[in-house]
Amino acid sequence: MTFRWSNLEIQFNPQSIRYLNDMIWYHYSIAALIPLWIITIFKIITSLKGKNYPKTHISQYICHIFTVYGPFYYSFDASISIWEGTWFTQCRFPYFYHHIIAITVQPFLISKGVYNWTETLLCALHAVIVKYPNERFLLQLYLTSILVFNIQLYLNNQIKENRLVGKLFPFIHYCFVYLYIYEGACDSSLPYLAE
Repeated sequence: MTFRWSNLEIQFNPQSIRYLNDMIWYHYSIAALIPLWIITIFKIITSLKGKNYPKTHISQYICHIFTVYGPFYYSFDASISIWEGTWFTQCRFPYFYHHIIAITVQPFLISKGVYNWTETLLCALHAVIVKYPNERFLLQLYLTSILVFNIQLYLNNQIKENRLVGKLFPFIHYCFVYLYIYEGACDSSLPYLAE
């Protein structure tokens, strides 16, 4: 038996497991694109009007649905990189590093249960990056959204989770700087798409 979109045999090996993991992540991200962008625009507009919505608002539930799988994907991807022995290679290490930081930080953000516009923007742009991984302008927008997100964490440090995330999340910039330095040497596409 083979995967539907490739000639890759379904086996219990790193390549097959990575392909399956990336295929799920890709489709999960595509499903999140429109809802996250609608919610992000909604949250920006309501934030400009000075309104805040409680944890029970429908937009919070939708954001939660489209963010809760992230730490699982990152854990699987990092584990597969260790299993393959590729986690320290030139092109895999920045993603491995990014995923380790995200595994550490994302559960605290998810546990708050309230997503503000900077967090939904970050998630929405990440979904776009999964779809269009080699568009430099989109990568710059994503990096800018991470910077805005970090600034927001420091400005709103009364929340315990924000203080913790604010200390760890800035380290995520390393992987993006590395990828800019070695631009063209690494393909940012998921292996599922690069097949």
